[in-house]
Amino acid sequence: MASRKTLKKAIHSEVEEMLFDLSILHTIAPEERQPAIEEIISKVIDSENDFIARISHTDGKGERKLVRNYYNKLREEYLQFAKEIEGEVQKLSDELLTPEA
Repeated sequence: MASRKTLKKAIHSEVEEMLFDLSILHTIAPEERQPAIEEIISKVIDSENDFIARISHTDGKGERKLVRNYYNKLREEYLQFAKEIEGEVQKLSDELLTPEA
């Protein structure tokens, strides 16, 4: 199992990439679309804080099997969250970057 520090850095790095993509979309989006992008940005930041806090406070300390299951579940939840955000970013970029006919 990777150390907590490494896991926190990996999550933070991926979240920075998500926020970078969202900030670019925010700058090119028309004003009526910007609040929706801001909501996604807020969701990403809140979720990062939640995942980092959950890494810091492990359930089942002292029992390897419980700790391993806890981190496996946490990792699965994070991957699901990342896929969801990636889908939303892709949808927004398709809508905003597709030239109008």
